[in-house]
Amino acid sequence: MISSIINLVSATLSGCVLIKNNKVNIILEMTIIIFKVGEKLFGLSSTEVVEVLPILELSTAGENAGKYDAVFNLRGEIIPVLNLKKRIGAAVMSFKIWNNILVVEYSQAKYGLIVDKVIDVITFDQEYKNADLNWTRLDKTDIFNWGQSIVTMLDLKNVLKKSKVTQKMEVV
Repeated sequence: MISSIINLVSATLSGCVLIKNNKVNIILEMTIIIFKVGEKLFGLSSTEVVEVLPILELSTAGENAGKYDAVFNLRGEIIPVLNLKKRIGAAVMSFKIWNNILVVEYSQAKYGLIVDKVIDVITFDQEYKNADLNWTRLDKTDIFNWGQSIVTMLDLKNVLKKSKVTQKMEVV
């Protein structure tokens, strides 16, 4: 029972577990990458992000255009790319020099997510999460206050599932 709780928690947060007098105390720390897509701010747990890159030269997706928007070569590995503006229904414009690609890992595969700009990386513990950020769950989506803005946590699984890109790419 305890090990399944620990595995569930460690899937999205990092920290340590202290067991003292048969009581489990979990000290959690979470790092979130905050980025902008259109006029909205989103966040992703750093455990889901492999790296953040400047916008790169992208190749067309060819016959896979329905699944993803482009591909790029990352040190010999072909990475499918999704433009998050398209996925959230924002106006799609040409890419700018300040755009970023978040390379994420899901189900043992890497994907690129085009975002307008990475704004910040914040780290906080569970206590801070509950007290200062006004963390809330609405319709299965986590949102929180960050300064004067609201940040919506991106559900990576949902984004990739809706895009139908979770099938392994085969290079012929």
